[in-house]
Amino acid sequence: MKTKHTPGPWIAEEYFVYALNNNNENRFYLSVQAGWGDRHRKIAYRTTNEELEANANLIAAAPDLLKALNECLHLFDEMDAISWNDDSDFQGSSYEGVAEIAEDAVKKAEGENQ
Repeated sequence: MKTKHTPGPWIAEEYFVYALNNNNENRFYLSVQAGWGDRHRKIAYRTTNEELEANANLIAAAPDLLKALNECLHLFDEMDAISWNDDSDFQGSSYEGVAEIAEDAVKKAEGENQ
């Protein structure tokens, strides 16, 4: 599958996310920063350092999560082709409900659902 985003691996180091190429050269980086509620009055709604680091880890995992989600959708399709008993629940959700959430997330990640 050809992706539009910078291929991985993406790694997180503290509040930074880096995408490296095969030669371990930096393709891009971003800094996860806390935002301001009102720049003019300098009122800050800060996140904790732990939150900033967790956000960087989540962003760095995005390409892997997208790949895993696409693989799950492919597996769901194969399971449906073989046999699927929709009486089964996944944490209270039906197969179709889980698949719809996954498909929406993939569309959002690929910029189709904005």
